[in-house]
Amino acid sequence: MTCLRPLYSCPDCTRRCSSASGLTRHHKTSHRPLTPTLDDEGDAETFSYHRHHHLTAKPCDKNGNFLPAHSPPPSSSPPLDDMSWDPFPSRVTFDFTCFHFVEQQTSATGINRALDLWAASLLEFGRDIPWANAQELYATIDSIRHGQAAWKTYKLCYNGVLPEGTPPRWMTSTFELCTRDSWTLLHQQLETTDFKDKIHYVPYKQFRGDGSRIWSNLMSADWAAKQADLIAADPSTHGAMFVPVVAGSDKTTVSVATGHQEYHPVYMSPVWLSGTVQGWCPKCLARPDFLDDPSAHRRTHEKTDFLIRSFEPGILWDDYGIRSDVMPFTHEFPRTDIHELLCPDLLHQVIKGTFKDHLVTWVNQYLIEEHGEACGLDIIQDIDRRISAVPPFPGLRRFADGRDFAQWTGDDSKSLMKVYPPGHHHQAY
Repeated sequence: MTCLRPLYSCPDCTRRCSSASGLTRHHKTSHRPLTPTLDDEGDAETFSYHRHHHLTAKPCDKNGNFLPAHSPPPSSSPPLDDMSWDPFPSRVTFDFTCFHFVEQQTSATGINRALDLWAASLLEFGRDIPWANAQELYATIDSIRHGQAAWKTYKLCYNGVLPEGTPPRWMTSTFELCTRDSWTLLHQQLETTDFKDKIHYVPYKQFRGDGSRIWSNLMSADWAAKQADLIAADPSTHGAMFVPVVAGSDKTTVSVATGHQEYHPVYMSPVWLSGTVQGWCPKCLARPDFLDDPSAHRRTHEKTDFLIRSFEPGILWDDYGIRSDVMPFTHEFPRTDIHELLCPDLLHQVIKGTFKDHLVTWVNQYLIEEHGEACGLDIIQDIDRRISAVPPFPGLRRFADGRDFAQWTGDDSKSLMKVYPPGHHHQAY
């Protein structure tokens, strides 16, 4: 028994995808160029780079001793035997899991059915299958080890006093916190040879031939250069590598194997709450009714500490937009100022935020308030039918169920933007 192989191969790596759109998404996320695409008038030779002079990421051993130039990297742990499928008993069991869990994303019920049929086919030979049900198969998947950062799971629950009547569900539920050692993960990320020549090791500034500057990622930002200058004030750090840690969290719904469970994964790679009142700018002291105030000064941790020591919580809230009861988790970080790091989120604030959470939601609420719930829902369903009736056309995506789906991705929103406005054309509101 063999695992069906994907049909679309990536020209830049060994990854294979099951669809052309999947290959496109993979290429955009894994092989995006480090610098912006050149325009017709540009030329790679016209770009110049000014890299930091002291934090130069010189290769060193595990004790921090610099290595001679062109030294080979240290040997890593020996690779697994090519014939080993651990923790799977055999190649067949691995391919079975790959087919159902990865490629077909079979539900737990479907996996149990497939296991029953597999077991029935072995009865006449007196043999048995490695898993009795889907849960045992999932446990094998969870036991896969890659690197030395093992997963640890903690169970959390509310242990305070319950209110009278029916308490909120979260007060009586048990939540799982799955975590790995962040320090070990960072080491593994930095020693992964797959990232070679795909990341910038030194803060830099990039310029076009006409002298205009290009900002393309975190290491090209002014913040990275300023942090490197602060660190390099200590001569003993010269030659070291500046490694900013970017963390983010976003709710996701796992719909296949776990029955539409909600998760809140935290993503970490080699900067999260500002403690400001909703509606206020988290970067400066501009008031909510005049966010473009040119005289507003920038927020800093030091300024916030001074204001908290000087004023009552009510004044802080009304006059400065500061919540004295919320302390940013970066407050004690010596090289991090959350007010300086925060920047607009193109995906969640513009693509998904402005379009999905504001425009689409506002239109639906308006229709219900203007025409009543029954008539408003009829109009919304008619809009969905119009969206689902869009014929196939290059550059357009068909939404068979309209815009009513639970988990929106950035690609979903960008594609829906193209067909959502026409769905309202000639619609009497």
